[in-house]
Amino acid sequence: MSDEPVTVINRKDLGALRDANEVKSRWALALDPSQNLYAMYLAPEWLEASHEQAGASCSVLCAGVDGENLEVLAAIRPAQARLRFELSTALQKAIRLQSVEILGSQILGEMSPDHLAAVVSAVWKEFPSASAIYFKSVQKGSPLWEALEKGDWRVGSSIAYRQHGDRPFHSVQLPGTFEEYVAQFPSKQRYNLKKKVRKMADATGGKLEVRQANNPEDIPFLVASARAVAAKSWKAKRLANPVPDSIENEAQLRRIAERGMLRAFVLQADGVPCAFIVGYLYRGVFHYADLAYDETQAVHSPGTILLYLILEMLIEKDHAQFVNFGITDAQYKQVFGNRHTEEAEILLMRPGVGNRTLIACHRLFQRAKLALRSKLSRRKVDE
Repeated sequence: MSDEPVTVINRKDLGALRDANEVKSRWALALDPSQNLYAMYLAPEWLEASHEQAGASCSVLCAGVDGENLEVLAAIRPAQARLRFELSTALQKAIRLQSVEILGSQILGEMSPDHLAAVVSAVWKEFPSASAIYFKSVQKGSPLWEALEKGDWRVGSSIAYRQHGDRPFHSVQLPGTFEEYVAQFPSKQRYNLKKKVRKMADATGGKLEVRQANNPEDIPFLVASARAVAAKSWKAKRLANPVPDSIENEAQLRRIAERGMLRAFVLQADGVPCAFIVGYLYRGVFHYADLAYDETQAVHSPGTILLYLILEMLIEKDHAQFVNFGITDAQYKQVFGNRHTEEAEILLMRPGVGNRTLIACHRLFQRAKLALRSKLSRRKVDE
C-alpha cells in the first residue's frame, strides 16, 4: 500500500473509467457490514442513491491508480465539523471547522500505520483548506480504532481528537427466529411488551396494523403518514419543522427504494398513523434512521410497540442479521439492543499551532466543566 499512489477522484468521474464496473464490484466486496455497521454509507449503491447537496459532491479515495488497477479506500466529501463548547442545552457554542468527512467512518484495505498515513496525506494534499478529517462514529475495536489507539491517537503529526470522549453504542445481533430474540429478555419484560401490544389493539378495536413502505409506489403513503405523525410529535413543539430530512427528500427515498434498500414502517391504529420508522437495509444490516410517534397516543408507547413488531418482520421476512441504532444512548436502545460497546466521534486535526491551541482550549474547557459539575454535586449532597 505505501508504495502505491493515492488519488482523489470525483465519484461521477469513476463511471468514465474503463474498468468502472470492476472497480465497483471490488469496492462492494471490500465492505464487511458485520464488522462495520456503517458500511452502507460508503457503499457504491448508497452513494448512487443518496442526495448530494450543491457544493458537497462525494469523491472516492483510490490506491493503485494506473488506469487499470484501481482500489477504493474511502468515500469522502467536504463538510463542516464543529468543536463544541457546551455547558447545557441552553448554553452552547461551537467553532466551525472546514473538514473532509470519511463516509461510514471506515477506511478500506488492510489497516496499518503506513496505510492510514497515506490516506491522511492524500486528503491533506487534495483539500489544502481543510482543518480536520471528520469521522462521525468509529466503533471501539474496529481496525481503524485499533490503528489510532496503537499510534497513541496520532497519525504522524495529526492529532485524533475525541471531543465527546467514548460514548455508549448499542446494536442488535439478530438470531434466526423472533422467538430466539425475545427469549433474551427477562420473562417480565417479554410479558410487558406483549401486554402493550394487546392493550393498544384493544383500545383501537383490534385494528392495530403495521404497514410497510419499501417500494417506490409506497412513497406517497409513507410521506403523508410521516408528516401527519410528525405534526403530533414532541418535536412539533420544539422545532420549526419536525419532519425528518429523509421524508422531505422524496426523490432520494425513491432512488433508495428502487435499489431495494428502503425499509420503512407505519403503525396504524384504526387506520390512523400513530408512529413511523424510516430505515434502510443493506447486506443484512438494518439502519434505524428516523422515527416519530403521535404524543396523544403516548400512553400506549406506540414507538416501542412499532419497534417490537418490526423486529419480528426484519427477522422472519428480511432475514436481517443486525440492527444499527446509531449514536445516542436512548433508553429503548439499551432495552432492545444485545450488543453494547463504545464509539467515538473523531476529529483528525491538521498539524499546526492553531489546531493544537484549539484542542488545548477545548480540553481545558472540558476539565473546568467537569470540576464545576463535581462541585455542584457535592453542594447538593451537603444540603
